[in-house]
Amino acid sequence: MHPDEAHQPSDPQGDEPEVTSAASADMLPPSFAVPDSRGGQPTGRPTYQGAQKTSRPPTRRSPHPARASERAARSEGRNRSLGWRVGRVALEFLAVFGIAAIIALGLRAFVVQVYKIPSESMLDTLSVGSRIAVNNVPGLGKDIERGDVVVFRDSEGWLEPVDETNQNFLNTVAGLFGFAPQGSQQIVVKRVIGVGGDTVTCCDEQGRISVNGIPIDETYLAAGAVPSTAEFSVQIPDGTYWVMGDNRQDSADSAYHYENGDSAFIPEASVIGRAQWVIWPLSDWSYLGNRDVFSQVSAPSDQTGQS
Repeated sequence: MHPDEAHQPSDPQGDEPEVTSAASADMLPPSFAVPDSRGGQPTGRPTYQGAQKTSRPPTRRSPHPARASERAARSEGRNRSLGWRVGRVALEFLAVFGIAAIIALGLRAFVVQVYKIPSESMLDTLSVGSRIAVNNVPGLGKDIERGDVVVFRDSEGWLEPVDETNQNFLNTVAGLFGFAPQGSQQIVVKRVIGVGGDTVTCCDEQGRISVNGIPIDETYLAAGAVPSTAEFSVQIPDGTYWVMGDNRQDSADSAYHYENGDSAFIPEASVIGRAQWVIWPLSDWSYLGNRDVFSQVSAPSDQTGQS
């Protein structure tokens, strides 16, 4: 050995020096230093300190007061919105109903009314129970000529009084709005044969009625009916009408009351209007009035009729 070489003493035990590993247990990170409860040794699994294991299920948190209040406000808002919509629909319905009622009343008062035929006096033109529409238009509704079917109030006492106080409420309301007949018991329906100034005579050699000397062929008469069973010649006072039923043998009309000494002329003021349509039943729907029969009749003369 060279004298300059340093002598390195050897381990008297002949072992290598002990080196402490950095991976020893006390140097491990805390997450790996927790011993397994089963063996007291580290588990090698991450375990978070501070977390406690519990057997109870997690409790449900109560709603946050602010969120609960917000939900309640939204629910109240929806209810308020729904109530507002329902109220609006109700108001719209009432408005529509009110407008319809006003229109119906206006139509009834100024345009058209409905009446029910109560007797057989106008067969075969009008059947019992038929509904007719009467024109109330000012000027047009009372533009009455010979041959027209008219509806008039019984101002002359031709009919027996009828108690109408027990009329069904629904029928009363429907009649008020023009959807059903109203007061038909005291309403009379006949055909105009003569107007003010006319002279009406019965009968010529063929059994026909003549108006101002012109005989007429009454094509609207009921099957088997004759123009009249009594003879007469009358001049119609101004402002009145001479009216007769199409079923002459079953009609208490002007000729019938004239023969019995009653008032036989209908004042213009009693006329409600001109019946223009049969509207029920639908199978009988037709236009009323037959002026063509009187197309050859001349204007009224000044001659005075005889009783």
